[in-house]
Amino acid sequence: MTALLRYLSGYVCVELTGYATERFLNLCTNHDINLWNMDHKEDTYTFCMSLEDFRKIRPMVKKTRTKIRITKRCGLPFFLYRYRKRKMFLLGLLLCVGIVYAFSCYVWNIEICGNSTLSDDTVYRYLESEKIRVGTAKGKVDCEKLEAKIRQHFSNVIWTSVRLEGTKLTVDVKENLITQEPQEKQETETEEAQDLVADKDAVILSIVTRNGTPKVKAGDKVKKGKALVLGRIDIYNDAKEIAGYQYCKADADIVAQTSYPYRYEVPTLVQKKAYTGKEKKRYSFWYRNKYIGLYQNGISYRFYDKESEKEQLCVMENFYLPFYIQTDIYREYQMKNHKIDKKEAKKMAADNLELFLSKLEEKGLQIIEKNVMMDKEKNSYIFQGTVLTKEKLESYRVTKQLEVPKEEGTVENESE
Repeated sequence: MTALLRYLSGYVCVELTGYATERFLNLCTNHDINLWNMDHKEDTYTFCMSLEDFRKIRPMVKKTRTKIRITKRCGLPFFLYRYRKRKMFLLGLLLCVGIVYAFSCYVWNIEICGNSTLSDDTVYRYLESEKIRVGTAKGKVDCEKLEAKIRQHFSNVIWTSVRLEGTKLTVDVKENLITQEPQEKQETETEEAQDLVADKDAVILSIVTRNGTPKVKAGDKVKKGKALVLGRIDIYNDAKEIAGYQYCKADADIVAQTSYPYRYEVPTLVQKKAYTGKEKKRYSFWYRNKYIGLYQNGISYRFYDKESEKEQLCVMENFYLPFYIQTDIYREYQMKNHKIDKKEAKKMAADNLELFLSKLEEKGLQIIEKNVMMDKEKNSYIFQGTVLTKEKLESYRVTKQLEVPKEEGTVENESE
């Protein structure tokens, strides 16, 4: 603030030399004349002082027989005097200040902080539903009400803070990461009878049944579609005959060994990008999502990669403007034939297999064994084999309803 006031009132940088420079400085102190940025070299002092104080020092300079030389003039009065004949420039400057002031009344940047399970897009969509978006007038944003609405809308948000700084709206949230299991299952899950079935060929490693009738045991080989646990429980009478059925949703922990085929082909001759080292940069100017444009020459490269980066203009730390500068980098390359040998093919296959295994692990599968062999054909290397995994079988289908068997010796009543 002090620097701004000094700029508005104007100040000068001066050089002090002469017979009694120290006495001159003492007189300035006695007369409450403010000096700053002082430096001393031999018999010369340099410092800055306001334009108003500079007009008061003439008697002190004459009394101490010193010399004052102005080395630099700074501040708004000197700026206006320097460009007093350039009316259009001053008009443009005032217009620019007015536009910046007008933009300062709106929100031009929204930042979401602290969220982990909630995605940024989810929060942005909710703010959009509350008519809070980029370009919203700051006067329409009630931070306290918005905080309460966010906590009410998102059940896992236990704390939130919304604040406006400059033209930036910051939403800080804190989530409850401890998930709570529902106390009761939905009726659709408990009432509908379902069998637990194998969704692929497998070998049963272990089975622990909690509900339903198990149809397999550890060590059994099962085909896809085989019923593992029925959602039907047989009810027997005293004669150990089926007297009825009780239906439920099968529930069991079944761990099985499954296999996944793997195949990867590496051609012996491929075309690869060879970058020439030449690149060109192009800049474009955007207002929000609208392209305004800048002068650009065409790209003469036949083959090139394009990399784009868009950056929002920011005057100060939190004073964003609705303008963006996009930088496009074009890198030239040429397509050249590249012969792949056996060593490189194995490395490529190893990287691909690692990616294949990581995708299986993301699904919750545990890798038991991988058996991959390489075959050399005329124009390619073939890597193929199987990957053995350990996984849970959790597929369901509707249980078939059976009729209750009739007891032997019962005769239906016939009407006479």
